[in-house]
Amino acid sequence: MKPIVYDRKEALVQVYDDEGILVQLEESFLGDCPALLAAIREATRNGGDGKTLADAAHKLKGSLGCFRAWRAFYAAERLERVGCEKSFAQTAEALESLERELEAFRAAIFSERLALRV
Repeated sequence: MKPIVYDRKEALVQVYDDEGILVQLEESFLGDCPALLAAIREATRNGGDGKTLADAAHKLKGSLGCFRAWRAFYAAERLERVGCEKSFAQTAEALESLERELEAFRAAIFSERLALRV
């Protein structure tokens, strides 16, 4: 079974079914994500900075796990491994995958909100 983009019901359980808190966390994530993604992109340039890449990808992965956004989580985990192992050969493909999954997650957030009228 392929991981889902965003399991909002499970994410809501993590905040004791408090819709307001979940919306605040989503907003915080949406605000913080561009800086983390920029750090990841920068760490992949010029031969790569493994520690910075691993740290930024790990932080992003942690946030995605809280939301049960498994596809983006696994994409971030892949980049974290690239950074830890300093094996930059597949960085472009891994980064492209992360960007695609983050966009899908962002779209899922707004789609769920529209459905719930939040």
